[in-house]
Formats: sequence, C-alpha cells, structure tokens
Amino acid sequence: LEKALELKGGVYNFGSSNDRNTYETVYAVFREMGWDISRLERNEEAFASAPRDISMNLKKLNDNGIIFSTTLTALLKNCMDMRGNLLTSLSKSDINALCE
Repeated sequence: LEKALELKGGVYNFGSSNDRNTYETVYAVFREMGWDISRLERNEEAFASAPRDISMNLKKLNDNGIIFSTTLTALLKNCMDMRGNLLTSLSKSDINALCE
C-alpha cells in the first residue's frame, strides 16, 4: 500500500492477473485442493455470443514495483489458509469425525 501512495496520478488497475476463464480457474482450485471435480459443469453456451474478458492490465503497477499474485495462486493460498484455520480450531474428535 505504501508504494501505491507514491504513484503518479492516473488510472491504475489493482488486482490479480488471470489467464484462465472462471471454469478453468475453479477447476484448477478444486484439482489442487483435492476436491471432487465431478461437481463442476462447464457452460460454454451462456456467454458464447458475448465472451467476457475482465482481465486487467497491470503493467503500470508492475513497472512501479507493485506485483500481485495470480488469481489461482491467491485463491489456493486462501483455501489452504482457511483449511488450516479450520483444522486448528477443531478438536481432535471433530477432526476424526470429519475423516470417517
């Protein structure tokens, strides 16, 4: 945040880069987390006539030393952190019940 306060005036895009669509991103998260990917359903018709691209150009920020992790990396980190926090807040018997 401190680096952002030093930027020259202008329009900057803040966020993670992503070279995948939503389905591919969620699929990758499920696969990496070991979750059941059979629950996912690809829908190639919903936006076929109007493809959506919400990718951001982060070049100006990157040129100023402000770097964000990719969407997939950030999502995986949050999922792992949440799983770790959940496991540390559960009792041993709660964890055993979940693993049955």
